[in-house]
Amino acid sequence: PDQPIVTFTGTPTSGTYLIANTQAAAALTVENVTFDGANAADFSIVTPLPLVVPAGSSAPLEVRFNPSGPNGIKTANMTVVSNDPQQPSYPPIVVRARRSVGVFFAAHYKLDDTSGTAALNSAVTGSATFEVRDPLAFSRESLIGGTGTSIGFLPAQTGTTGNYFVSTITHTPTYSVSMWIKPEDTGAIRTLFQRDPDFVSPVDGIYGLLLNPDGALTYRVADADVVPGNISIPNGEIHHVVLTHLDTDGFGNTTANRIRLYVDGQLAGQAIAEDAKGFLDYPFSPTASGLHFGSRTTAGNGYQGDMDDVQVFSAELSPEQVWDLYRHPGLIGPNAATLSTTAVTYTPPGGPGGATGLVNLTWRSNPSIQYSIISSTDLTNWTAPGVITAFGTPDSDTTSLSVPANGPLRYYRITAP
Repeated sequence: PDQPIVTFTGTPTSGTYLIANTQAAAALTVENVTFDGANAADFSIVTPLPLVVPAGSSAPLEVRFNPSGPNGIKTANMTVVSNDPQQPSYPPIVVRARRSVGVFFAAHYKLDDTSGTAALNSAVTGSATFEVRDPLAFSRESLIGGTGTSIGFLPAQTGTTGNYFVSTITHTPTYSVSMWIKPEDTGAIRTLFQRDPDFVSPVDGIYGLLLNPDGALTYRVADADVVPGNISIPNGEIHHVVLTHLDTDGFGNTTANRIRLYVDGQLAGQAIAEDAKGFLDYPFSPTASGLHFGSRTTAGNGYQGDMDDVQVFSAELSPEQVWDLYRHPGLIGPNAATLSTTAVTYTPPGGPGGATGLVNLTWRSNPSIQYSIISSTDLTNWTAPGVITAFGTPDSDTTSLSVPANGPLRYYRITAP
């Protein structure tokens, strides 16, 4: 081996370890690779063995990391056994990786707290601690109605002023954050939430959702703008904000599938495919490692105003779930029923081949999303030309549409981008 093993992050993930054969004439054969230590079972070799490396060339050895719980750093000793006459057993190399697996409903901070330094989490995991430099405005009027309250924050513009709170929930490559806010002007950027591994400016090292002085929302990944919001949030007004981040290839790269920003339940901006950005994850010894709400870690660009009903998920919420949270403020987690892709069966009056009729289709919807209705007679071939499309219905959780049902037994399916 001619290089140290890479450090893996994410769950699961894999990486390559380059095997170089510096011999001038003989091939090098990697006969076996073993792992030992406390977390040996979390690592494996993907490359079929034996691996033959021709003289004077190199070949990759793919190492797989697929750990079991609990979360945290995993280590093992990797030993490479080959026919190298000078060193048949390469000295053990320590491999490290981090398991980072969350639950769907990770945290719910109602912010009904009336004192103290702990933010109650009514979901599953992830305690949170208020950083109180100036008094928090407890028991502010609720932003979502009902008997609860909200909390007012002052901007943490120095290391001794303002306030914010930090959650210990697991950092996952796919996540969503929902919150209600009533911002006040500071004349500067205001951070709604962010993750960063250290205290070095500009402190959006992993990601951050910022409210600009003019009220526009911007989502940043690795210190770069990714999704500018198309809707501004005026000072003194109450609005619902949701950020969803879908990343199916995990940590350790800068790619992601889709990022969406919603304001008041409707899509305000998005980045898809190559425009979406992923996370390299925290280093193994970060200075700061929590999810910060209301400040860029410790000071500077702090949020001022009221905040209420913060919910965090280790999943991408669907547009229908986001609309659910907006339409029903204070809902504990979104409705589990999202857009259904299950085929709807309709038989015209008189049975298959009977009279022409209409079928009424109803589905959970979001008014900012255009849905497509496609049909089939065999569940295999779905009509693409002339697809019927419809936007979700405002002020309703569902949308209904009547479509023609001609001829024999027919199936319908609702799809969305």
